Amino acid sequence: MHLRPAVATLTLSCLPLFAFADATNEQTRDEMNQHQEEIKNQLADVEYNRRRVVERNIQLAPAEAEAFWGVYSSYRAEADKVDTDALALDLDFFRSLQTGAVSEDQARELQQRVFELEDRRQQLKESYVARIAKEVSPVRALRFLQIENQLDALALIQTTRSLPLAE
Repeated sequence: MHLRPAVATLTLSCLPLFAFADATNEQTRDEMNQHQEEIKNQLADVEYNRRRVVERNIQLAPAEAEAFWGVYSSYRAEADKVDTDALALDLDFFRSLQTGAVSEDQARELQQRVFELEDRRQQLKESYVARIAKEVSPVRALRFLQIENQLDALALIQTTRSLPLAE
């Protein structure tokens, strides 16, 4: 499988902008709301490009397409909520660095939130892989998982490469 690198990079370069509704604190929510229109426009572009990457690589038979895309749309709606929370976490981490260093309490809280996000993302994938296996086919479910894992890995690199290490 060849993910189109240029499309995948373009798609994922905007993933940090998946935020405007469910921020964890008021300051984070305010920062996200300041850029709401830009976020909405880029979110639409990201989703369009992400879907195109999946379309080019999932290799659905015509009879599988309707069932798959219905499940996929539902999956992306739920995954976007996790992505929004991940961005809020990144913003909170940056905010914690404004004092010069992350306190031990902040570090524990941020660690816990990272693990919770990872668990949520894993549970979401497991749930949707099972649905796709049942409603489409186990082979397409595996292919979906591989594509999503690659896209998520690229997104993780894009969104965390500029994060400084905790001090």
